[in-house]
Amino acid sequence: MKTLTVEKSLEQIETHRDALVAGQGKIAPGQPLEFSAAATVNDRIWQGDLGLTIKEQVPEGYKLRESADGQLVPGNTTGAKHIVRDTAGVQIYDPPGWSPTYDELRGPYLVTSKATTIDHPTHGAVTIPEGLCVECGYQRVWDQEQAKERRQRD
Repeated sequence: MKTLTVEKSLEQIETHRDALVAGQGKIAPGQPLEFSAAATVNDRIWQGDLGLTIKEQVPEGYKLRESADGQLVPGNTTGAKHIVRDTAGVQIYDPPGWSPTYDELRGPYLVTSKATTIDHPTHGAVTIPEGLCVECGYQRVWDQEQAKERRQRD
């Protein structure tokens, strides 16, 4: 099984390479991605500023989300619209203190019992296969981080 997965990956790489060399293709942001069957713990895919990392289990203190809301980033801007397409078959666990004004780098965890897709209006969709535990983490916003550091110094 793993040999077949590696062979399929090599075929995809060669196809992209050949298209690029021939001037017939390009690799660009906004393309759909998915975790392969060969993905292991700590493998990560970025969907814009949302990092999706395979983990072994949900950490203690995270709470199972009761609502069917599949939004993974707090806020109502376009950048916050990382959303689980279909929450059936997905458990979402929120970190302590999760709220619309949450501003930490740790985000929810997803536990999938069936394959699911995370959509975003400007980034490519990311598909997560069934049976994975995935951590959502956020890219640091330097202006906000520097403001916190200044407050702490003062």
